[in-house]
Amino acid sequence: MSKLIENLNLIESYKLDIKSAIESKGVDMTNVSFPDYPAAIASISTAFVTETLSVTVNGTYYPSAGVDGFSEVSVNVPAPVPVTESLNVSVNGTYYPGLGYDGFNEVVVDVPQSVTGYTEKEITERRMNIVNLNNSASFVSHFAFYRYPDIETVSLSNCESVGESAFCSCGKLTTVNMPVCITVNNNAFISCPSLTTVSLPLCINISYAAFSGCFLLQSVDISECTIINGQGFRSCSSLEHISLPKCVQLEAGAFQDCKTLQSIDLPECRNINSSVFLNCYALSTVNLPKCSHISARTFENCSSLEHISIPMVESMDGFSTFRNTVISTVSLPRCEYLGGQVFAYCSLLSEIYVGMEAYGVPSISNNVFSYTPIASGTGSIYVRSDLYDQYIVANNWSVYASQIVSVPVSTSLLSFSNGALTGDTAYIKENIYSVLTIPSRYAILTVSLPECRSLYTKVFDNCQMLSEVSLPTCEYIDDFAFRNFGRSAASDIEITLPVCSYIGKAAFNQANKLTKLTLGSNSVCQLAKDTAAFYGSPVSIYVPASLYDAYLADAAWAFWSPQIFPIPE
Repeated sequence: MSKLIENLNLIESYKLDIKSAIESKGVDMTNVSFPDYPAAIASISTAFVTETLSVTVNGTYYPSAGVDGFSEVSVNVPAPVPVTESLNVSVNGTYYPGLGYDGFNEVVVDVPQSVTGYTEKEITERRMNIVNLNNSASFVSHFAFYRYPDIETVSLSNCESVGESAFCSCGKLTTVNMPVCITVNNNAFISCPSLTTVSLPLCINISYAAFSGCFLLQSVDISECTIINGQGFRSCSSLEHISLPKCVQLEAGAFQDCKTLQSIDLPECRNINSSVFLNCYALSTVNLPKCSHISARTFENCSSLEHISIPMVESMDGFSTFRNTVISTVSLPRCEYLGGQVFAYCSLLSEIYVGMEAYGVPSISNNVFSYTPIASGTGSIYVRSDLYDQYIVANNWSVYASQIVSVPVSTSLLSFSNGALTGDTAYIKENIYSVLTIPSRYAILTVSLPECRSLYTKVFDNCQMLSEVSLPTCEYIDDFAFRNFGRSAASDIEITLPVCSYIGKAAFNQANKLTKLTLGSNSVCQLAKDTAAFYGSPVSIYVPASLYDAYLADAAWAFWSPQIFPIPE
């Protein structure tokens, strides 16, 4: 019975709670009995709470005010619909679409422009006839036009790199022009038998066999190139001349079998590897003013090579470096080592000047001079007088003891009297005032050095009274050698250099009385590529008529072309 009473009391309590809740909603519950409570509840007007939720991704959100007792909302955010817009792009950069995509209003584009305008499928399946390739490609991919049968010209103004074998064996290709190309990769133009002209003025690297087998190639502009890798121009049998003013290294076989190559300019080259000029039958003169190392077979079978200027070479450690050339005289002032058969079969080699600036006796192999006049006992080896006794007993030198001739060092060979500098020195290494006691730079009036082959930096710098110069055998005139000379001379000055093969930077700078310079030799004298060599000098430069056009075409001499004249026949 007590339990029943307890439940009845609980029911009455619930009725009171419900009545209070209904009254809280503004309903008058006076005289409303319990059976009428549902009708009272129905009369309550429901007010919904509205709240804007900021949602970007799927998840559970918690409104600040509940809705009908709900305190959380699960949201399923519909995926955004991307805005598609076609961008007209041709080069790398940042582009700004007219319509944004999810808030993005710019696109950074890396454009893979192998061959703009053509798909790889179109090229590889030969679906079009490309004769003149001319567009905005930034690179040409590997094998892009491998053995392409129709292409004749390539002119890519924005191309910076040519891929491996990109134009290999393009039989009709005649002309290549890429003004900003930096790198040409392996075999890029190998075996293009019709290619005649290549212009790559900014290219710094020619890779392995890049132009090998281009038999008709005649004109090459790679003036910024610093390295030519192995066989880069091998068997370019129509190439007669090439200028490489910034090249520092030639790798193995770079110009091997270029049978018509007559001359090459290499003012900065430091290292020449094996077989670089092997079988270049027409090569007659080579000037290498800064080269320190020459490897095996570099000039082997250069059967027209008569003159080589290598004043800085320290080592020729390979085999047969000059084998079968027609060099008659060679000077190796700094050489420290000569390898096997370096001069073998040089049938005219009768004079060699060696070690004039070396610290000791160079090491040589036992067959350096095989089958030369020196080996047969009719040639001469000229060495420094202070090292003569060491040469005649030195290993592999002693067999030539009867042919070794002592040459006094430069100071003892020079004399100065009554304004005249004379002597039989083979070279002057330093400013003249450091090797002779001369009252002042104004004291020297004439110079006569019939045996001198090399004048080094600043030798006659500021000799302002010097008015007569005789250097009939001088081959090498270094930087600033005659700068400011003769400025106070009583009359105009003329100089003849019959065999000079190199003139350095500012060599005759500000020589305002120098009016005539005559150059001989059978090849273009190499001129350091600067605009100060004759600056301030009113000189007229006379060259052999047969070389006149070559001087005008030379990159360094062209600056002075208004002052260059052919020697009258």
